[in-house]
Amino acid sequence: MFKLAQKLKRTKHHIKHWARSFLANNHQKLLLNAQKIERIETLLSNQPNSPRLNDWLHRMLRQREKLLLYNQKYWGTFRRKEWLVNGDRNSRYFQQQANTRRKKKLICKLKDDCGVSIDNPQDIAAEFVQDYSKRFLTGTTLQLLSLSRCWPP
Repeated sequence: MFKLAQKLKRTKHHIKHWARSFLANNHQKLLLNAQKIERIETLLSNQPNSPRLNDWLHRMLRQREKLLLYNQKYWGTFRRKEWLVNGDRNSRYFQQQANTRRKKKLICKLKDDCGVSIDNPQDIAAEFVQDYSKRFLTGTTLQLLSLSRCWPP
């Protein structure tokens, strides 16, 4: 068991060393790539029609794009992991705000035309439909609606 623990520690150390060199290398590669692009551009200003230099510039630009894409994917994954582990500091606050807003918008009691309080959600819904019908429907459509309620579906 002791040998296994030692091997795991050594493996961990090697993996950490490899990751540091690889990721730090990515940043150094970006800097080196930028320097090469600047050098190529200065050479191209002297020889603008050189196919060799143009090809070299395009290769360096593609390499830079790959490095930037890798960097973006790596740090995006890292941020997602960090968010999953630590969470959002304000999520509780925003949930409370949403719940408070939802409770404020809820209609739990309503007074009808006679001044009687209505508590039942179905009765509240029926009162809204009735009030809407009174306000916005014409007399002929009200008569048609009342006649259609007389016949069974």
